[in-house]
Amino acid sequence: MRATTKSGDAKASASKSPRPRPDGRRTLLVYLDGDLIKDLKKVALDEERNVYEIVEEASRDWLKRRKVGAGKAGQMKRAGER
Repeated sequence: MRATTKSGDAKASASKSPRPRPDGRRTLLVYLDGDLIKDLKKVALDEERNVYEIVEEASRDWLKRRKVGAGKAGQMKRAGER
């Protein structure tokens, strides 16, 4: 389903973030189990990290195991690397 503006123009619901991030990250909406979300937040607090950093790390590791990480996602710097 597409969202419409007051003028009636259709636009993609997640086409662009409201404001661009300087690190180039984009929005991805995923639905996760509530307990998993709580656990991720707790670990992020304990490790003084952002949840998205943990999810990115886990996603990259999973892609490497699947041997799909040869694309851009596999080449992106991890958070904090320069």
